[in-house]
Amino acid sequence: MSRQPRAKGPYELSKLYHSLPVSPTWQNYGIDGSNNGRDILWIGHGQTKFIIPFKAFIQDLKLNLTKDIEFSDEKDKWGKVYKETVGDMTFGLSLKIPAHSVNESRNNLAKIEALQNLLMDSPRNMDDEVLAPFYVFMKNLINSGKDFGGQLPNISSFNQVKKHGFPCYLEKITFEPDMDMGFFEYDSGISGEQANNFPFPKVISLNLTLNYDANSDVTEKKPIMAFTTEGNYATGDNKFFPFLSIPEETSLNKVFTEKLSFLGSQSTYIYIVRNGNKVLFPGFINSFKRDYATNHYQVENKNINVGRGRDHGIPTTPKKLSYLVEFSIPSRNAEEAEFNCYQIQKLMRMFYRPFDQNETGERGAPAEIYIPGFIEKGGAPRAIPDPISQENSLKSGLIKLNFETMNLDIVSDSGFFEDSSGKMYPKAFKISIDLSSDGEEEDGSVIYPYEVEKLDGGKIKITNDNYLFPFNRKTVRFK
Repeated sequence: MSRQPRAKGPYELSKLYHSLPVSPTWQNYGIDGSNNGRDILWIGHGQTKFIIPFKAFIQDLKLNLTKDIEFSDEKDKWGKVYKETVGDMTFGLSLKIPAHSVNESRNNLAKIEALQNLLMDSPRNMDDEVLAPFYVFMKNLINSGKDFGGQLPNISSFNQVKKHGFPCYLEKITFEPDMDMGFFEYDSGISGEQANNFPFPKVISLNLTLNYDANSDVTEKKPIMAFTTEGNYATGDNKFFPFLSIPEETSLNKVFTEKLSFLGSQSTYIYIVRNGNKVLFPGFINSFKRDYATNHYQVENKNINVGRGRDHGIPTTPKKLSYLVEFSIPSRNAEEAEFNCYQIQKLMRMFYRPFDQNETGERGAPAEIYIPGFIEKGGAPRAIPDPISQENSLKSGLIKLNFETMNLDIVSDSGFFEDSSGKMYPKAFKISIDLSSDGEEEDGSVIYPYEVEKLDGGKIKITNDNYLFPFNRKTVRFK
């Protein structure tokens, strides 16, 4: 099948550039050599089989993971019921699209026009193959999770974009010419409807949100599925989404022993375990927030005309303990960068409800998390354990918490390591995670009230056997 859409006059939307002159002759046909680069974003459209490539530079690339959560808040109960249901995933993509000539700029404008026309589907025949509205492919950054091996695919048809592309739907396209870079000034020397009276931007900013479409290609493997309750890859998962990272597990000790030494005393690590899978990220904490809310019963006193008071006969109960933590993960070399990508691939599959856990059934096991000095169980080791040689001590600091949202931000300003196959591994990530406790965990990870007992003579006795959480230090002397 030939590329679609086919060329029309000076426009050829299915290629990076229109290399053949047409009549009347427009200036600046041909190429500037940048077409030989491999940083190309390919967009395929399921219904029309159109393919639209852009020679693009990534300004911002984010992965946003969310899921629906049922979280009970019964005031008379200490523990809460947390149940995870269906999840969602989106790419947030910001691109700079330069043009070396009037010809390329004009074709870029036409491609964006075509994309906007393709946002809305034509009515479907229910007997048709259920394809995603769009498939988007850009190396090992946006893809289907199918590894392309040692050589970047040479895209020439919609079927190739479909094979390697991320199945998604687009709700909005934001187009913005870069006013600072200006426009091409071009006088065609002709009159009439083909006269040049249109500004051709030298650089375009294009923002896209790619929403994962899990209901398409039902016979195909999926880019991503959650791990099972046993911690295995689900049948039907392509396994390597989104970075196509497949390092040797045995490199764990070497990578992290060297990296912890390199980052120095200002670094920490983030240790996360769920259903037998674990990830360990040496890095830096950018921001941290712990939020603790309680339930209070109110009582109305009709003899008071302002305010409602506490019902002092009913004790206070926890409402929600939650955390928001953002950390940076830098890499010194390609080996570290690839291994970080591999761990992020695992973390994403740990985030969602286990594949074989029924949505209406009992809740699954939460994650367990340890960040020394930030999230740690009361009674955890005072000296920060070495994560490689003292793993048992590491486990003693774990707290059971539930994932709510997770955002992965590729720090594009830091650049990428690129291997011979064209795979790009980001030199730095920022990851932010929302976490919450359901209060079911016993000693060491629940905030307990002080117990106050009245004694003879008007004295009181204050005790708290669990006050080492959340600040793992003895700070109060009880008499």
